[in-house]
Amino acid sequence: MYKNSVKNFKKLNYDPEEIEILPENLPPKPWYLGGEWNQYGFMEENYMIDFCKEFKLKMTYGICHAQLYCNYTKKDIVEYTKKIKDYISHVHISDTKGINGEGVQINQGDTNFLPIFKVLEDLDFSWVTEIWAGHINNGKGCYESMKLLEDYNDIL
Repeated sequence: MYKNSVKNFKKLNYDPEEIEILPENLPPKPWYLGGEWNQYGFMEENYMIDFCKEFKLKMTYGICHAQLYCNYTKKDIVEYTKKIKDYISHVHISDTKGINGEGVQINQGDTNFLPIFKVLEDLDFSWVTEIWAGHINNGKGCYESMKLLEDYNDIL
């Protein structure tokens, strides 16, 4: 599947001076509106690195997605983050539960954000929260997540 991704991406006709493409790492069992899916690509850190190198791209780092992948494979998310750090341009932030609990509100899941943010503290990146249905009720979940992330203002 990775080889097909590379082959198909090479077919794109775009000007990298005008369009910045930031592929995102994905979780092993993402939820879509049609139900849970088994994901096979863009999870492993080496694939993300190879893809970014191949096309001279930066990436979107989904902390939630990485944590779910690391939970699934019993890897250390801090080590994962260190490996891909040089390719990160944008970050999506939400908490996790288990191997498929995606988009959980900050501090209501399994993710220990401080060591991850410490790895990223000298990196220049943009970020957004990615709380599941955070936009509902005038963005209540998104607003709450940003308030909770104020504890990390020195790093973010």
